Amino acid sequence: MTTFDYRIADISLHEAGRHQIRLAEHEMPGLMALREEYGESSRWRGSHCWFAAHDGADGCAD
Repeated sequence: MTTFDYRIADISLHEAGRHQIRLAEHEMPGLMALREEYGESSRWRGSHCWFAAHDGADGCAD
């Protein structure tokens, strides 16, 4: 059995989160190309890398 260092606060939100992931995959083809090219690379296996680029209307501030 696998244990994790986090807990899920509200599992009912999973569908909304999955929808946001699908949108991001569609709107960031460059990031998806990097994921496809280096996804199987053993160099970063086990690492968790996060990337944020806010260029959409919901990620910009006035």
